[in-house]
Amino acid sequence: MSYRGYALLEVLVAIALLGIAAGALTEALLLAHRAERVGSHWMQAVSLAEQALERARLTQTGGVDAPDGFRRSWAIGPADGDLRLARIEVTVEWDFPAPGQLRLATLVRR
Repeated sequence: MSYRGYALLEVLVAIALLGIAAGALTEALLLAHRAERVGSHWMQAVSLAEQALERARLTQTGGVDAPDGFRRSWAIGPADGDLRLARIEVTVEWDFPAPGQLRLATLVRR
């Protein structure tokens, strides 16, 4: 006796397996999208911090501002024990998609 085609049970198993695979793929794509958004916010925060470091280096002053939904502050002061160096510290904070904070510090010659 030979069969032509597939039994109902085989078709149902194949559909179930495809559904599981599609669900796993959808979850992986959503996770990748969330990771890309978080990474994008970190890159923007790094760029804002680098801009503030450069501004403090050029002007030798501190400051605060809030560009594009971020909060940014920077301060400049003497480095510990060396009067020829200044320490610049920048803090960038944000609340989206989850709260985060980035701090950068560097030493520059006065």
